[in-house]
Amino acid sequence: MRVRPSRWLLVPFLLVAIPVLSHGQSHAIGLDFSPKAVGLSFTFASKDVAAFGVLSVSADLQGLLDSSAQLPGVSLRFSRERWISWWEVAPDTRLGLYAGVGIMGGYLRDLDNIYGWTLALSGNTGTDMEFLDRRLSIGMEFSIDFGLDARPGAKGGTVRLYRAGIVRSLMPGIKLMWRF
Repeated sequence: MRVRPSRWLLVPFLLVAIPVLSHGQSHAIGLDFSPKAVGLSFTFASKDVAAFGVLSVSADLQGLLDSSAQLPGVSLRFSRERWISWWEVAPDTRLGLYAGVGIMGGYLRDLDNIYGWTLALSGNTGTDMEFLDRRLSIGMEFSIDFGLDARPGAKGGTVRLYRAGIVRSLMPGIKLMWRF
């Protein structure tokens, strides 16, 4: 498959646009680790202090862990999360609970390990432990992706339900973030 360079210009554009759209609020960058995917996340606050946005680029691991595939899929996710509650654990540490929705798209494998273009609505929930004096946070997140998978074929291709996004929803993800 041939990827057009113009599509890759969208990623730097989004990374430049996010700080402008977030109106100078705090940001965080970090790594995501999960049995589903490994990736890089950029978090930015909004004017509403109870909400934040997340942009993630991930390498999908479907088929890699059991050696049925050799190359990872790639996904881009944008979500808008909202803080549900905060608890103070120590004077400089707090634990938060959040949930939100977003959109995910990419070139991924479904459960049968066949590549396809995927577009899905994403639901997320997680916890975040922030160490305020260290500007570091660690969290755990669950996400479900409900969407469609379009595959090229001999007769124009097929569109199917993206089953991997539902089946793998109970696989947790670990986030390590650094605030700046």
